[in-house]
Amino acid sequence: MTDSVSTSRAASAVSGHAARLASIPSFQRVDAYITQANVRRQGQSEVCDFTFGNPHQMPAARYVSTLRDALAPQNDQWFAYQTNGEAAREAAAESLQRLLDVPFRTEDIYLTTGGFAAIALALKTVTDPGNA
Repeated sequence: MTDSVSTSRAASAVSGHAARLASIPSFQRVDAYITQANVRRQGQSEVCDFTFGNPHQMPAARYVSTLRDALAPQNDQWFAYQTNGEAAREAAAESLQRLLDVPFRTEDIYLTTGGFAAIALALKTVTDPGNA
């Protein structure tokens, strides 16, 4: 099978939602950023990759101190169960704007309480009804 035939078949297997998302310039910029970041961080001991679960190396000191600061309760709701909080979404949007130079808004961000919820939400976003 030639590369063009396999590419054509792969493209036709993608849902309509996923194909439309892949054509959005800001999505392409995010994808390029992730790809470049993966290349840049190879072999760097100060980078922790949480993409596929628990890391097997010691975390960077800055990461540990940031966690330590976040663990100091600042109000009576600090450790309460929260879903998709406005302040967290604002921080994520600002960080993504700064890192990717893409105009993210708070309403573009949806935070989940875990990886399974994020995966389910992502799949519902890019699949068409009836996809198996």
